[in-house]
Amino acid sequence: MIWLDNSSNYTNFHIHFIIKFLRYLGISPDKTNIIFDGFDMLNGEFSNDSQNINYINGNVIKNFKGFLGTDFDEVRDLITSSFERKELLEFLMKYMQIHMENFRRPQSLNIMYDLFKRK
Repeated sequence: MIWLDNSSNYTNFHIHFIIKFLRYLGISPDKTNIIFDGFDMLNGEFSNDSQNINYINGNVIKNFKGFLGTDFDEVRDLITSSFERKELLEFLMKYMQIHMENFRRPQSLNIMYDLFKRK
């Protein structure tokens, strides 16, 4: 939180926070095969198995990888468009719904979309 108080560019902070929080929830993705282009949502691992119904690839996975292993100071330029932020947040919400039985999508998500809207 000290970083947030001292920073002037925090448009990606909420995404970075959620990704780091996954570890504390016990559902952090397995980064062993991070070089693969896709991600298996059910098993929480990077994969190239495009036949798997839980497989997702594309720009959202590229952005997801960009946040894994980064520090707060490095996240400001990872995603520059509000569309990409929204896409990654929706991906994270779906991932959390799969892995947390009673997870409900936060009502404040639409407020966050408006708050961090740029370009």
